[in-house]
Amino acid sequence: MENSVLFVVTFIVYFVVSCLLVQPGAIDEKEKQPPLFTVMDYMKRAAWVALLVAPFSIMGNVVTVFGNAISQKSVISVCSIYQRAKGDATALVFSGWQSAGGNAVTGVFSVGQVAVGDAVSGIFSMYQSAGRDVGIGIGFSGYQSARRKTVSPLVSAPARPLASSVKSSPKPSPRFFGDGNGAPRSRALSERKAAVMQPRPYVLPRPSVLPPES
Repeated sequence: MENSVLFVVTFIVYFVVSCLLVQPGAIDEKEKQPPLFTVMDYMKRAAWVALLVAPFSIMGNVVTVFGNAISQKSVISVCSIYQRAKGDATALVFSGWQSAGGNAVTGVFSVGQVAVGDAVSGIFSMYQSAGRDVGIGIGFSGYQSARRKTVSPLVSAPARPLASSVKSSPKPSPRFFGDGNGAPRSRALSERKAAVMQPRPYVLPRPSVLPPES
């Protein structure tokens, strides 16, 4: 259902843009104006646009040329504005936004990549966030965020490592250590100090008894 909606929206947008940018047929030398659209021209163009943006499912993986797709497995395209997959999201040339449960890979240029695995772009990426590694092949990136490491041969924005999902318990401060018997250290120290400062009672020496002279 989601892919059907994406196909219809993508088809309408691409068809309108193609009609505005490229006129059908050759220019009439006498009129010096492009010929008018005919029904056959519309049909041919619509067929080509539909073929290029249509998503094809192959064993659960979605493959398209210029279309946008959502897949429970992987998505593969040449150029896409939107890709979302539970597996890998791959665009050979360009990708607008990639969201992948596996790896997000773009051959040349990507606007944004978010992946649980690795996020890789060939030359440039404006935004990359990955659960493992992010990398740029030979270019530079705008922003990178990774749990393990970032790779950018040229200039990139400061990378920010992701916080670990497992929170480590804070180590107790040494001042709160006890005396080993369950009592806090402050209490143990006070008891020791009181024991040292308490005066001891003076005991008179016992007189020695000498034996009687014989």
